[in-house]
Amino acid sequence: MEDLKRHRSDAKLNASAVKVLINRTFQKKAWKDLHVGDIVRLENLELCPADIIILSSSEPDALCYIETSNLDG
Repeated sequence: MEDLKRHRSDAKLNASAVKVLINRTFQKKAWKDLHVGDIVRLENLELCPADIIILSSSEPDALCYIETSNLDG
């Protein structure tokens, strides 16, 4: 039962929208449709169900805080 709940939760998150840079504008795309090399814009407190490399931050001194609780399980 736990695996089924996790599967449904993952499917819902992977179907959620993310902003991806396409032709110099950010357009919405489902997380599951991302490809290697896509440039993604994340907003404050937004979940990230994919492995990414952080290129920039709008925080002072370019600080970025990452919670890894989803990776720990």
